[in-house]
Amino acid sequence: MKPFASILSVDPSPSYKNEVIYFFGNGTDDGSITTYSWFSDIDGLLYEGNASAFNMSSLSPGIHAISLRVRDDLGVWSDEVSAIIEVVDNSRPLLYILGPENRDMVSGLVTIHGTAWDDVNTFSIEYRVLGGTSGWKVVKGELDRWSIEWDSTKVSNGNRTLEFRSFDGTIYSGTIRLELVVSNDQSLPSLDPEPEKSFLDTWLPLILTILISSMVVGIMLYVVSKRPPKKRKDEGPVDDMPSFRELPLDSSSTLPTERASGSDQQTPESPKRSPATIDSAPVPSSSDDPASSKSVSDPKSEPSSPEPVREESLGEKPIETKHDDSFSRKPDQES
Repeated sequence: MKPFASILSVDPSPSYKNEVIYFFGNGTDDGSITTYSWFSDIDGLLYEGNASAFNMSSLSPGIHAISLRVRDDLGVWSDEVSAIIEVVDNSRPLLYILGPENRDMVSGLVTIHGTAWDDVNTFSIEYRVLGGTSGWKVVKGELDRWSIEWDSTKVSNGNRTLEFRSFDGTIYSGTIRLELVVSNDQSLPSLDPEPEKSFLDTWLPLILTILISSMVVGIMLYVVSKRPPKKRKDEGPVDDMPSFRELPLDSSSTLPTERASGSDQQTPESPKRSPATIDSAPVPSSSDDPASSKSVSDPKSEPSSPEPVREESLGEKPIETKHDDSFSRKPDQES
């Protein structure tokens, strides 16, 4: 039984003169594969050996039909399989970085320099900060030995990666990466533009704060409105006892006392005078009216009206109203 050959890939395609091309194949058999043979219809035999993959950079410019066949341990060859690849008659430009080295610590303005090569002409050299927003920038000046001044203060401290490539007007070189450790003074303000905040980032916290505050105030007002009113400690029954100004002014009478239980006699109530009547009533002098002076000074004098019979409760004494007769004297009598 014949073995079976297959081409997995030939990359890159198209490729450029002097560019490395990678060939990957495979062979299957009921025994084992001992030989892989690669062939070009332009350049002839490319490789023959026991490896299923190889690479080379010497393919001639043009469109190549690449074929592969395999041989098993019994010496039986498989049928050929083929693939197409184009080699452009133009070498891909080359670019090299001479300094600084990878992982170097830098600060402030950093000088980065290197060389470039192309079989025709190097058209431009470009660089950018990986992850930045400025995009590719063109290096000005001589290109075969190029250099740039990179301002590291425009980025924050830490690991930063720069990418470089050259262009010959047709194709780009491969991208070369340079990783640097930026360490600038932290007191200096960062020149990186701050990202713009979205509407939600700006207003959502404020809106939530207002809503929560309104809910808390509403709950507090509701709780306060449902609480029963507190009863004042000084609230109590109103005292029905008359004030001092409501007591009778007659000196000969005494305040009525509470009758003993079971008594059928009643004490007539003394007429009440308003405070204005008491304050405005003139006090008669002793010289003008001897009888009134005697009635004030002598409690034994007979009253103008018959005194009603009073009964005193057991253990209680009548309250006598005391009057100061000094108000009845006139200034000339005091002298």
